[in-house]
Amino acid sequence: MKAITTSSFLTIFLLFSFVGIKAEEPTTTIKDKPHLIILTPTRNDKPRTSVTTYIECHYTSESISFILPNDIQYLEVTISNGDVTEWQSVVSHQNPEISPLPNFVGEYTITCRTNLNQTFQGSLIF
Repeated sequence: MKAITTSSFLTIFLLFSFVGIKAEEPTTTIKDKPHLIILTPTRNDKPRTSVTTYIECHYTSESISFILPNDIQYLEVTISNGDVTEWQSVVSHQNPEISPLPNFVGEYTITCRTNLNQTFQGSLIF
């Protein structure tokens, strides 16, 4: 039940974030506006529990920026398409943005490994 509640909350949060982004400037297409995704921990060996730590990620076709929790010093960021690694970089509190990006088209997986050896994952759609 907690997983359904958490999923519902994230869906509603992302929906309202998307609506807010689109409503800011009607003359600009949504492709030019930042998209928001919430990266959640990957847990292959543990049962699903509620997510208390997450990483906020904002991206456009030109850049990706992160809002890191205080206990995470840096992220090793990998963007992949299937089994192929397309891009790798490191971000931190002092330098939370990756820019410029290659010309990505389609859906990619973003995987972030923290200095605490935690892994977070999400999907990017360009």
